[in-house]
Order: sequence, then C-alpha cells, then structure tokens
Amino acid sequence: MQLKKFSPITGVILATLLSACGGDEPEPVVYPKLKISSLALSSATASAIAQTPVEFTGGICSGGNSNYIQEFDFGDKTPVSSVKTHTYLTSGLKTVVATCKDTAGSRAVVTSLEVNVAAAEMNGFMGKQWSTYASIDPLMPSLYPVAELTAAGDIYGVWLPSLASNKDVTTGTTNFSSSSWTQSGGLSTGSDKPLFNDALPGASSAAIDLAVSPNGRATTAWMAGSSLWYATKNDLSGAWSTPVQINVPVLDASIKVVVNDAGSGAIAYCTSNGAELITYAGQARQAPVTISKQCDLTDTSFFTIQRHRLFDIAIDNASSTIYAVGIADGATTGKTVVTLKSYTPSGGWTAGTAISDEIDTAPESLSYARSPSGNFSAVAWNQVGTNLKSNVFARLYAKGAWGPIQAVQDDYITKDYSRPLVAINDSGDAFLAMQIQSIRKTFPIEVTNYDASATNPTWSKPFQVSTAKLSATDIAIDKWGTGLITRSDDDAAQSVSSGTPEAGTYSKSGEWSGFTRLATKNLYSKSFHYQSMRALPDGRAIVVTSIYDDQTPMTLTTQPLSSGYVLLK
Repeated sequence: MQLKKFSPITGVILATLLSACGGDEPEPVVYPKLKISSLALSSATASAIAQTPVEFTGGICSGGNSNYIQEFDFGDKTPVSSVKTHTYLTSGLKTVVATCKDTAGSRAVVTSLEVNVAAAEMNGFMGKQWSTYASIDPLMPSLYPVAELTAAGDIYGVWLPSLASNKDVTTGTTNFSSSSWTQSGGLSTGSDKPLFNDALPGASSAAIDLAVSPNGRATTAWMAGSSLWYATKNDLSGAWSTPVQINVPVLDASIKVVVNDAGSGAIAYCTSNGAELITYAGQARQAPVTISKQCDLTDTSFFTIQRHRLFDIAIDNASSTIYAVGIADGATTGKTVVTLKSYTPSGGWTAGTAISDEIDTAPESLSYARSPSGNFSAVAWNQVGTNLKSNVFARLYAKGAWGPIQAVQDDYITKDYSRPLVAINDSGDAFLAMQIQSIRKTFPIEVTNYDASATNPTWSKPFQVSTAKLSATDIAIDKWGTGLITRSDDDAAQSVSSGTPEAGTYSKSGEWSGFTRLATKNLYSKSFHYQSMRALPDGRAIVVTSIYDDQTPMTLTTQPLSSGYVLLK
C-alpha cells in the first residue's frame, strides 16, 4: 500500500491539534515585583491626637498584576480598613501596618509606621480632668446654685437660699485657675424673700436662672415673694444692679433668662396660663407676651430628668434676635404644634412657625438649643403615640433652612421616651439625652448623637447610660461633637449613704466613658440635691450642686448645707 503524504497546511493543523491535546505548555506570564510605598502622616495631620481624625499618606501599591487588595491595620484593635483616615479613641504608641495583595496569588507586601497618639488635652471634654469638689461658701446654706461661663472662661454664680437662712440671693465669681469664689454681695428684695419650690426632693427646676454673654454681660432672675425679680451686670469687675421687681403672675417653677454682649435680653417664666416672656434692652422693657400655652407639668417625683418644661428661649449675640419655642393650638381643634417665634428690637415678634406636625396629645417637655455662632439650632420634644407610649422627635436648622422631622426611634412600642435635652455645636453636630418612662423604680437615661459630617446624617441608635434614680441631669456638647452628661442622686436618693454628682462623655463614634464621680460619696453624710452644668466649646465646664439632709423632709425651715462645685479643666 502506498503511503499518503500530508500537505504542509495539514501538518500545521495537526501540530496545533496535538499541542492542544497535551503538547508543550506556553510560558507563564511574569508580573513585575509587587511593591508598597512607606507610610507617613499626611500634611493635613500635623500630629496624631486622640479623638481627632488622623490622615496617612503612602502605603501605595505598585507592580503585581495591578488588581490590588489594600488593607490598613491601625494598631488599636479596630477592624482593618481600606481608607487611610482613622480616629483613635485613646492615646499611646500605635503601630500602623499597610498590606498590599494582588489577585495573581498569595503575594503580599507590608509596610509599617509607629505613631505616638497624643492625649486629647485640648480636644474637648474627653481630654480634661475634673477638679476636687469644693464648697462655694461654707457659711451660706443654699439651694439651687447656678453658674455660667464667658467665652474667656470667667465664671459667674448665683445662689438661691432657703427661707430658713433668711438670706438674699448671693452672687460670686471665679475662674478655672482659682480654688475659691470671690463673693460679690447679696441681691436684696427687702421683705420679699426668695422661695424654693421643693415640696419633695428635686420636684422641679429652680425658680432662678443666670445668663452670661460671651464678653461678660450678665442677667439673673428669680422669684421672691409673689413677684419676679431680676438684676444685671455689665462686666466681670462691675457691680450687680439693684434688683428690679416685675409684678407679673409668676409661678414658683421654671425661669429661663438670656443676654447678649449688647445688653439685650429676655426673661421667660411660668404662669397659670402658660409661659410668658419679657424682653429688655438697657432700662426699657416690653410688655409680656405668651410664648407657650402650657409651661410646666405638675411633677412631685424626684425620679426626673431636669428642665422638664414646655418652653425654651435663646438669643443671637450679633443681632439681638430672641427666639422662643413653645406649644400652641394646631389648626385642627384639639391638636397641638411645637412653634418657634422670634423677636427683633426693630421688627417686634414674628408669627409662630410650626416646628412639629400637629400632635394629638401635647408634649410634656421640649428643649431648644442654638450653636454659639447661631448658624445651627435644634428642637427636641416628646410625642405620644396611639398606644399611649411616647417617642422623642427632633428637628435641626442648618444652612438657613429647617431639616426634616426625625424620630429618635423607629416606633412607639420598644421604648417610652420623654423629657429630651438637646445641645448643638458650630459644626451642626448635636447631642440628645432623654428619659425612659418605667413601671419600676428606675428611670433609665439614653443618649444619641447626630454627626453632621456623615454622608446621610441621622440620629444614632440610642445608648443607655443610666438605670438609676436621679433628680437632676444636664448636657452639653463640645466643638468636636462629644457630648457631656451630668447627673446627681444616682442610686437611692432617699438614703443617707447615697447621692453624688457624676459625669460621663459620649463621642460621635459612640464611645461611652462611663460615669465618673465628681465628689466623695456620702459627703457630709448627706445627699446631693440639685446640680446644674455649663460648658464651653473647648471642653471646659463647671458643675454646681447643693447638699441637704435628705432624711429630713424639705420644709420652709429645713437648713441645707453649702453649695459646692467642680471644674473640668
């Protein structure tokens, strides 16, 4: 048989088929060596400070097959991240490790950087220490001390005495470097002696308040006899004016005052028909106007969050505009709305602007706050649902407009929230505390914050910070967005062995510090009765308290002990 010859083309095809069936393999692709550049702090981060975003540069992948997986481990036990910005919650030496992988295999290269994270010494509430608790005036038995701060850190104080002491309202000043108060005399109201509103411990807010402008103008107002009284002060070194009597039908309940650097101000107070407000500039006063159809609820329990009132006021330091939030009748019969009014010396009062939707049942409390610059503000109120449980709602003002109404929780069923307190800073960050109504003898406090820098800002999930009995709670926010909450009568307010002022911080990232005791427990073997707190955006703060024998019912002859104070500095 004759062999058949294949053509050259057929030979090529056959060789190709044989190769596909297990012939010689092609050479593998050789990629460049995988590399990663060194890490460093970026030019935007002069130094690494706790509670402040730290930005890194470098850690850039090159070579390989260009399909990179980039990871950063910041050395503080937080999850690895693909971004080069991080906020450390604590100080200390941290080792940052950047890892670069490609998808060609298990190749990986790393680079590291040691970073010494400084404590947040100038970074608000979380980087400062509380001073030792000290008496304001051991010879002055007093209730309801109130303090305020100027932008420079000067501290003004007023003390409302008990009737048993037969004293006038006393005033004083101090600062963050001093260890004592400089007394500046009493504010006499003649035979009309100041009252206290305490049929039971912690029954309500004090019928006294103090406001200080950024540059040191001051106003204080209180009830004595059956009248409203107030006095003013032009600066730190100046004397208080002679108290002025205003014959209005004031009730022994909440009083709120505001003042600005021009000396304009306002006094809001409770009457049987709601909350009224008087504005003043120099010696001129305007007639009272109603700012809320209700003022304060009857509440004789000390298991309460402080300032549970149905009005709040603020003043713009530059324009002298006064803002007042309260409740009014809705357009629908039987319904209520939360409203905001404003007053200017040239234009008078505006009509009320609705902040809430129409509400079937009136709130039991609300809170209003403005940032120091006045560019941001917030209103919070509680609102009862169809199942008779309440939720807290909030609305924020930013960039010249009001944002949407936001609920703090998703429904009315899980928690029964009430009595909100809100604070806001010049970045639009906000901090909110509220009480959970309880059938047990505990009234938990939960907090939430609002991070204005987030892509879609909203209130964080509420976090419980307290399950105890308490009679006074106050909040503030620093310019970094960290909230400060203080409280007193922390665990058993009717026991001699209990009661102490405490404070805790809650950061924008949700870090809770826990409560720190601000004074020795069982101080004087008595209980802390009342406390108020004021703070500056840089994190300096003061808490003032009063102490009394809580085994003796509060009466007109009860002799409380001296007020005291602590400083965060």
